Amino acid sequence: MLKIQDLSKENRRRVVLNKINVEIPSGEFFCFLGPSGSGKTALMRMIAGLEKPDSGRILLNGEDITKLPAYKRDINTVFSSFALFPHYTVRENIEFGLNYKNISTSEKDRLVNETIEFFELAPCLPKNINELNKLSKYKIALARALINNPQILLLDDSLKLLDRKDRLRMRFELKNLQRKLSSTFIYITDDLSNAFSLGDRIALMQHGTVHQCSSPRAIYENPETYFVANYVGDMNFFYANIVGKSEGHYLVELDNKLKINLTALREYDPERELFYAIRPERITISAVPSNDPLQNSFEGKIVQKTYAGEYRYYFVELKSGKLVVAAELNYDFLSSGVPITFFEVGEDVYINWSIMSGDLIYA
Repeated sequence: MLKIQDLSKENRRRVVLNKINVEIPSGEFFCFLGPSGSGKTALMRMIAGLEKPDSGRILLNGEDITKLPAYKRDINTVFSSFALFPHYTVRENIEFGLNYKNISTSEKDRLVNETIEFFELAPCLPKNINELNKLSKYKIALARALINNPQILLLDDSLKLLDRKDRLRMRFELKNLQRKLSSTFIYITDDLSNAFSLGDRIALMQHGTVHQCSSPRAIYENPETYFVANYVGDMNFFYANIVGKSEGHYLVELDNKLKINLTALREYDPERELFYAIRPERITISAVPSNDPLQNSFEGKIVQKTYAGEYRYYFVELKSGKLVVAAELNYDFLSSGVPITFFEVGEDVYINWSIMSGDLIYA
C-alpha cells in the first residue's frame, strides 16, 4: 500500500501541493487527474523520488520512503516522452535496469527473453530505436520498467503521444496487464477519457488539492464540488439555496427565481455556498408540462439546436432568462420503439427532469 500523508510543496511562494492525503491499496489501478498546474506531475515526481516535499510523508507498505533516493525505491516510471536511449539497441533498453541488480547473466537473459515475448517485441529487435513507431517505443518503455518487477509503476500521461487507434488498444492492454500482474499502477493525466477508462479510482486535483477521490462512476454521478462537476462532462449550473425540507425532499431555490424539489440524500453545510448541477442528457423536452410530482418542469423557448452524432442538443431559454442545455438521443427509438419528437428553433417547449437527476454541490 502507498500512503501519502499531508504532502505539501511550495515553489517561489506558489502552492504546488497543499496537504495531499491519499491511500492507494496494493493491486489498484489509480489515476491522478487534473488540468495543467494542478500539482499532479509534482506529486508523481515526489512518489518517484525525483523531487522532495516541504512537509508530509510517503509510505510504501509501512516504510517511510520520503527521503529515499529514486534508485532505492521499488518504484519505476514510464515518462510521457518514453525516455528511451537512442544509442542503445532495443534489447539494451529493456535490460537496462537489470544491469544494476545482482543477478547472473543467464537469469538476466531469461528475464529479457520472457519480457520480449510477453510484449511481442521480437520484430523490433533488429531496428534502431529512432526507426520505431510510437506504439513500439511505448511497449519498450513499459517492458524496461516492468522487467524490474516494481511494487509500483508510475505512468506519466504516456498514452497521449499515441494516435487514437493505438491509444484505445493500449488502454485495454494496460488494464489487462495490470490485472495479470496484480501490480499497483498509478497513471498521471489531464485526459478524462484515459482516466475513466483505466482507473479503479481517480483523485481529481486542482491548485494542489484533491477535490474528490472516488470511482469513475461516483465522480461522474455524484460530483462533490463545482470544479469536479464542471471538469467531468457537460453540466448546467444554478446558484442554489435550500429553503425548505419535508418528507425526504429539499425545496431548493435556483438563481433566486426557480423552485425545484430534490431528494434529500445527504445533509449540507449551511455555511458553504451551493450550486445545483444537472447534466444535459438528464433533461427531456416536451410540448406540454409534466404533471408527474417526481419531475421538475419549466417553460422555455428553443433558441438553438445542434446535431452531435448520438445526441442532439437543445439550447432552451427559460422564462426566467436562464439558458439551459438539454441533450436527447437521436436513435433512442431503436431500443424503445417510441417515435422521436424533433423540436425546432423558436418553438415553445417545457424542460423536465427527475427530482433525483440533479445534485447540490459545493462551490
